[in-house]
Amino acid sequence: MTIIKYVIYTILILIFGFVFVFTFFRESETWIENITVAKNVILPVENTRSQKKTLNGYPLFGDLYRKNQIKFNYNNIKYIHKVSFIPIVIRMYKNDFYLVYYDRTDMKNITYRFYKSTPEGDFKEIEPTKFPKHLAIQNRWFNGDDNAENLIGLKPEKLLGTTTAFLWRMIEDYPKGFDSSLDFIKQYKEKYITNREE
Repeated sequence: MTIIKYVIYTILILIFGFVFVFTFFRESETWIENITVAKNVILPVENTRSQKKTLNGYPLFGDLYRKNQIKFNYNNIKYIHKVSFIPIVIRMYKNDFYLVYYDRTDMKNITYRFYKSTPEGDFKEIEPTKFPKHLAIQNRWFNGDDNAENLIGLKPEKLLGTTTAFLWRMIEDYPKGFDSSLDFIKQYKEKYITNREE
């Protein structure tokens, strides 16, 4: 009877150990991207993506719980930001950095989040309407070359259905579900980008 008890304990310990490894241990990868953050300013940005360990690409317990971190230096300040979202815009304006993230933590309510840097190198979340309107142009994480090609010259007819057009709707505080029209895109581009005043 004692041997059976030890065998059961051993099996339980192995099961709990297996659960621990696949629940708390994470897989991660790090790479550098050279990103144009402003005119004539290209920064090497270190990206780190991590998620729970998987078996054949699927998490054994819960969801993947992804984390993304960006890190870069500018003017002797170390900037670092770690969230569960995917960065799609990294831009600089008047020595402040502005970020937009793709937030798919709730797959039924996918949205975007906007951030501004602090003098210490941190970032604080801001309302979309507070984001500098001329900066809301996707400059990383493209779904293939076609999406990047659509942004060349910001031709309004090419922007229909793009992430950039969606960001413009959020910044203009249009109601959820509003579908960007060609007229809306033309007006936004003309007002905030083509004829922008500092």
